[in-house]
Amino acid sequence: MRRKRFKKALALLLIVLILTPSSFAMGGGFKEEVIYAKLDYEGQPKALFAVNGFTKGFSGYDYGSYSKVANLSTSQDLDYDGKRVKIDAKDNFYYQGNLENEELPWLINMEWKLDGKKVNEEELLGASGHLELLFEINKNPKVESNYFDYYVVQSSFEFDVDQVSNLKAPEGTLAAAGSTKMVNFMSLPGKGGSYNLEVDIKDYEPGMVQIAALPLNLGINLDEFSDYTEDLKTLELAIAELNDGTQAFLDGLFQIKEGSQSFGYGGSSLTSGSGKLSGGLLELADGSQEFASGLGQYSEGMKEFSDGILELTSG
Repeated sequence: MRRKRFKKALALLLIVLILTPSSFAMGGGFKEEVIYAKLDYEGQPKALFAVNGFTKGFSGYDYGSYSKVANLSTSQDLDYDGKRVKIDAKDNFYYQGNLENEELPWLINMEWKLDGKKVNEEELLGASGHLELLFEINKNPKVESNYFDYYVVQSSFEFDVDQVSNLKAPEGTLAAAGSTKMVNFMSLPGKGGSYNLEVDIKDYEPGMVQIAALPLNLGINLDEFSDYTEDLKTLELAIAELNDGTQAFLDGLFQIKEGSQSFGYGGSSLTSGSGKLSGGLLELADGSQEFASGLGQYSEGMKEFSDGILELTSG
């Protein structure tokens, strides 16, 4: 049973999300796009997907190079000629495209060691000892630099409090949410990073690793998408929480490091809560509990988003 649970955890282990800002689409209305990737245990891409959403009333074409497309809103087949998808959205509409190019803008590498010896995921199941992780993010020279130069990469590693002790991450931020301990690493635009994590483990079952790449000025207007099927409602709510937590995190980070003005928020709910969230994040240097709470919210949003993505792909 534990091995079965572990296999399931591996399926969720590494997910990269790239949220793109809102944009007008030909034919009127807004288009939203989320690109997500499934990675292997060492951080290498296994598959890349795009989920494209359009507001009610959109009529026209969406262009993209996909090996496969799937309608996520209705049971109808999509009209795709290899270059463009024909869309006539009588209601808010979503479809998924499997990307042919499996290159990410970032080169991600993870090396896990147990008691000084490099181990694979199977060897970590139920293991006890001293676990070390070397986590690296670098620019991928095969991909245009726009994403690397202008996107923040937020990486979160989760651990069960009953299975770990002496958790250390010199380049990261530690937080807690219920029975979960989190280590968060931030890579700023145009910057790669090399991060180290050490922890003592007992009867260990690997937790979630979530990596999100977001532009500095998110323009995601989720209010435009409110009438999805049940699976897509789950996805929408997950994106909303992810957007909320990440906007607040970035706002506090850049106020502390740059002394700049707060970034604007894209919706009324974000605006109404920004004062409290930003105030908590500004106390980061003093070990603010508000900051840890914000990271908890971010992690929960990422977890719900991951669940939504996996529910869609498995369906």
